[in-house]
Formats: sequence, C-alpha cells, structure tokens
Amino acid sequence: MNNINTAHRRSSATGRESILIVLAVVLLLTMLHLHYPFNEDQALFMYAAREMTDGAQMYREFWDMKQPGIYWWYLAVGSIFSFDAVGLRWMDVVWSLCVAGVLWAAVRQRGALAAVLAPCFGFASFYGRASINQFSQVEWIVGGPIAVVLWCVGVESKPGKERATAGRYAIAGAMLAIVALFKTMLVILPMAVIVTAIAHARWKDRIDGGSLIRWRVAPMFAGCLFTLLPVVIWMQLNGTLTEALWTAFVYPGIAVREYEHNTILRLLGSTRWFLIGTVALVPWAAWAAFNGLRHRSRLELLCTAWCAGAMIVIPMQVLSFWDYHFDLLFLPLGVLAALGFVDALCRLGSTKNLRYRQAAIALMIISVLINFGWPLGRKVVKVFAAMPFTAASQSALDNSLDARLSEYKESVEAVRGIAGEQDRIVVWGDARMHFMLQRRPVIEINGSTFYLARQLEQVVSEIREKKPKLIYLSKERDRMTYHGGGILPITIKEMYEPAYDNRFGTWYRLRNGAIVKTTP
Repeated sequence: MNNINTAHRRSSATGRESILIVLAVVLLLTMLHLHYPFNEDQALFMYAAREMTDGAQMYREFWDMKQPGIYWWYLAVGSIFSFDAVGLRWMDVVWSLCVAGVLWAAVRQRGALAAVLAPCFGFASFYGRASINQFSQVEWIVGGPIAVVLWCVGVESKPGKERATAGRYAIAGAMLAIVALFKTMLVILPMAVIVTAIAHARWKDRIDGGSLIRWRVAPMFAGCLFTLLPVVIWMQLNGTLTEALWTAFVYPGIAVREYEHNTILRLLGSTRWFLIGTVALVPWAAWAAFNGLRHRSRLELLCTAWCAGAMIVIPMQVLSFWDYHFDLLFLPLGVLAALGFVDALCRLGSTKNLRYRQAAIALMIISVLINFGWPLGRKVVKVFAAMPFTAASQSALDNSLDARLSEYKESVEAVRGIAGEQDRIVVWGDARMHFMLQRRPVIEINGSTFYLARQLEQVVSEIREKKPKLIYLSKERDRMTYHGGGILPITIKEMYEPAYDNRFGTWYRLRNGAIVKTTP
C-alpha cells in the first residue's frame, strides 16, 4: 500500500511539474507579442464590438459576412480588458493558457513528455510563424473549443462509466455549437473528431449501436441544441436571426459566383508559408498519423481527423478569397508531432548502439529547436529593441511589423481637422484608420468585406443620405471597390474631392473645401 501511495504522489508531482512547464512556455510566447499592434481585421472587429456596447446589433445596425461569434469575442475582450490592441493581446494570453492546459490534459494519458510537447509544439510553431495578420482570427480562436472536443472524446470508455461518457459528449456538442457561431463551415473539424471517436468506439471497443446513440450521439446533439437554442431565441427577438441565417448559408454561394477567385498559386503560396514554419514537425506528425491508422490508436486518429477536416476547409477558403486559414492546422499538428516524437524517442531508447541513439536524439531535438528558435529569436530581438515601449519605440515596432502604418499615420494627421470629433466617417479599407483618427465609423458601412452588387447600392444610399465629411478609399481593395459596376467610386467622385492621397489610398471630403495635401 505504501508503494502505491508513493507512486501516486510521484505521478501527481510529475503532473504538476509538466503542466507548469507548459504554462510557463506558452506564457512567454504570448507575452512576447503583448505589444504587437492591430492588424486591419482585428481593428474591424474591435470597432464594431465597441459600437455594440452602445446597443448596435450585428446584421441590424451593421453587416459583415462573418458569423457573430468573432464579434462577441471582441466584445468580451473590450468588456474584460479594453477596446484596443493591448486588451486583445491580454485576451490572447488568457485564451492561450487555457487551451494549452486543455491540450495537456487531453494528451496526459500518453505520458508527461507527450503532454508537455503537444501544446508547446503547437503554440511555438504558430507564434514562430505568425505575423499580426494571423493573431485573433476565427481560425485560431476555434482551436480552443476543438481542443476541448479532443479532451472530451479522446478518453477511452470504461464499463460502468456511461453517464460520464454522456457528459463528455454533451460538452463536445456544446463546443460544436460554439464553433458554428464563429464560422459555420468550420463545424467540419470538431464533427470529424467526434465521428472518428464514435467510429473508434464501435469498431475497436465493440460498443453496440444502441449504446452509441444513447450515451454519445444523443448527448452530443443535446449539448449542441441547448447551446444554440438560447442564441437563436435571442437573435429572433432582436430581429437579426433571418439575416444571420442568410449570411451563413446563402451569401457565401452568391459571393463566390460574383467575385473573381484566388488562383491555385495562392493556395500553393499559403501552403509553402505554413510548411516553412512546421517543417520540423511534419515528419513526426506523419509518423504518428501512420501509427494511429496501423494500431487504431485513439488520440492519433482523432488528431488526424482534425487535420483532415482542416485540409477540406482550407482549399475551399483559400481558393475563394482568403489565405490565413492554415491557422487551423498548428494545434493538431503539434499534438501529432509530439506523439510521433515521443514514439520515436522510445524506439531509439531500445537501440543498443548508444552513440547512434544519442546522435539521433540530438538531431531530432536540434531540428525542432531551429525550426522554432530562429523565428522566435528574431522576434525577441525586435521586442527587446522596443523596450521600455515609449511612444517612439512602440511606433518603431509597429512600423517594423507593418510598413503601411507610418503612411497611414501621416494621412490621418493631414485630414484630422476636416471632421469634428463627433462626426462619423467611412473607411473603405483598413479599419485601423478609425483608431488613428479617433473618429467613429458610420457603422452600417463596413469597408472590409465582399459586398454583393445589390448591397453596394445600399452602401451608396447610406453615403448619399448621411453625407459623412470624410471617406477613405483604399487602393488595395479594387475588386471590392469596383464591384457592381463601380457605383461606389462614381458616387464618391460626384460628392467628394480628394483631401490626401498616397500609395495605399485616398482620403476624400465633401465638396466645397480646399485640398489639404496631396503626395505622389
């Protein structure tokens, strides 16, 4: 008995040490990016969330092609921290620590080393590769609820524990609903994990179909329903449900038909971007996936299903309009790589040739460290150079992360006096202009999305009716700006005159005023 108690205490101590290592690593990774500025998507979400504090509702006072989850997330960021970049980065810290803990718990059954490496690999590969464009995007945030699904359904079922199993699948169903609220298409990923878990229980654990339905399928649907139902009722009461459903299920097909798509070269370029940041992990992840298929190992199969779901969604998204959706793959690839890495270490441990084993292990570790260490090292140098984050050093850091920012700042300074503090403006382009100019948007006009031709007519109608004093028209969004026969730039030309111009865009003001400044 004493031996059992001693072993239990040692196991608990090892568990505490391993989770502390994980949290420390992830905390350092996230804190490294604490002073990173907004990118344009984040600014768009944040200023709309700020309007929501004054009662604005998505799909009623303003419209975006996204599902509402991302706006509610940014509303939570502003409510808990602040409606600025620092508040968003602090939410990244909290979110990352929570998700890292969930991944640790999901992999812990496979040993302390695998439990440590899984979240560390996933987060280090992401933060080593990601720029400000990848942070706080839908595709990164949904990794949290999908990780919870992995934790819930990755546990091998035990006889007599059916109620506990039902509870885990109910939680997985709730996470499925949460992913749907962020982006409907991404439901494919957690569903792939759940379906694989149920299939594994049927074919390896020999659980009969009736028990699967009673203790897994039914609780999953119940968890999903009870999560979505209050949201549906609330949206119906505030008059946004119909438009939300149209945006989620009807709009995408129409937009894909109306707009020119990205080419296969864009997909290949995005794939290259991802593989450069994960090249040291891919062999170990592939080895783990192979082992999962060969031995029907549950955790490997579930992570492989997660990756397979991502590989269905990513080409669909990149070949339409976007290219940052490889964010979906960092976490499951990190878990698979950890499992494959640990398996390879175990196999090397049985090798009789000590020098060969040591050299192989050293080569494995060095390859992974170089893959993460080089890009993270460059980030560390850049951030340390900005300390103690004075206004000048922060501005220099911002400009080094996005070269457009310095010219944006010059442009807003040039037009600052045209619109008063209470005057709302239109930014057809980078939403960071709102924060730089400190002017609120005409929130109904969202300039960072793909409007349909008929929606552009409504945008023009809003401009003609409200006559905002300032309009910013980006030169980087021609396929959105000139869509629908160019009705938007024609209207601006009729009603406005240039106030400031540079290589990224032009500020216009209502006619009957002098030009402030023009640059080549």
